Amino acid sequence: MSKTFRSSFLVVLLLLASLLLTACGDAAQEIAPYSGARTINVDAATQNSFKEGLKGIKEAKLTTYAVKDDPATVKSYYDAQYKEKGWSDRSQEIAEASTQQQAQNGWALAYEKSGKFVSLVMTPGAAAATRFPEAQGDNVLVIVSATK
Repeated sequence: MSKTFRSSFLVVLLLLASLLLTACGDAAQEIAPYSGARTINVDAATQNSFKEGLKGIKEAKLTTYAVKDDPATVKSYYDAQYKEKGWSDRSQEIAEASTQQQAQNGWALAYEKSGKFVSLVMTPGAAAATRFPEAQGDNVLVIVSATK
């Protein structure tokens, strides 16, 4: 796993944990997955990092997709969908993670609605290849949703 990817993934998890401490309610996603995205499995180390980073947060869910399309196109889709459905953009609260992802030509977004919280992190294929071999070089989108 690349050091950059590992540190940005862990930073995102820690920032999510701090945001989720104020969230409550059902965190089920209202947004359909991006067209053409395919669900991929994550290895035990990533699952363990996720669980450790969000200890104490109930119903935390990690969903991972491989996406062939340009990261900017995928970002536009999710940003528009969440805003159209009334979610508040909380991305400024994960600015550090967003900056790290942008350095790799990726991105990070965060939204909240009615006590639900969702964060999305896109990592380009080259940066994600080691951690997500099942993506077969495609971009990797990690979506985290949870409740308190």
